[in-house]
Amino acid sequence: SKRYKNAFVISSSEVLQTMIDGDVAELRSVKASRFSIAFKEEIDSLEQKLFQITEVVDSILGVQLKWMFAENVFLSGAKDIQDQLSQEYKLFLQVNEEFADALETIHNNPSTLMVSSSDTFMKMKVMDKSLESIKKGLEHYMELKQTKFPKVFSSTQLE
Repeated sequence: SKRYKNAFVISSSEVLQTMIDGDVAELRSVKASRFSIAFKEEIDSLEQKLFQITEVVDSILGVQLKWMFAENVFLSGAKDIQDQLSQEYKLFLQVNEEFADALETIHNNPSTLMVSSSDTFMKMKVMDKSLESIKKGLEHYMELKQTKFPKVFSSTQLE
């Protein structure tokens, strides 16, 4: 992770995915051994944890992308957007704080992903839903602006 403005973000998911893939390959190799029967439960548990971590990381990356977009819109100093989309702005501030806290926790203690992956996953799902609501509000705002100023705003600006 790296620092992005006021929060940590996952900067290179490829490195993380490579590490997880390596761990999965090692587990499969161990599982293929005839001696693995004695450790079947532990191996299955580790496989499940790696799967959960992959899900959480994918979820974080999805939220991160939407969060970065909304962060640029709402915290770039565009007071008129903050005023006209006050509900979305308030919701974004809540998501902004929760996302920053979640990634700071993960940055400071990466094992958090293993220990509380289902909790983190659920938090990301809630944030994702909030960010989708914010995006819809922004799209509606842009449509209104486009009808007033068709030459200034294009329909692809939010894509």
